Amino acid sequence: MPVVSLRLEEKDLRLLREFARKEDKDRSAAVRELLNHGFRFKQLLRYKKGQCSLGRLSGDMGSTVSETLDFLAELGLPAPLEHSDYLQGFTSLAKLGRRR
Repeated sequence: MPVVSLRLEEKDLRLLREFARKEDKDRSAAVRELLNHGFRFKQLLRYKKGQCSLGRLSGDMGSTVSETLDFLAELGLPAPLEHSDYLQGFTSLAKLGRRR
């Protein structure tokens, strides 16, 4: 794994140390987790502003559309599906069943 060096303000370093202690992680693991969450958060903001689609959000987050919908629900964000989309899912599923 590559090594990266960076400068932090003293207050940010204190926050990082405290986070790592509370999570029982070393600072490197804590930084990786915070970066991952930060990237996901920025993607969610882009999605919320309509700057990317659900499919793009899923791809950028490395998850399926279904997993992304579950994640949005965990955060209390409404699913971008209408009742007709839900019914269309059943129609598509039935078509797949007939192909086998």
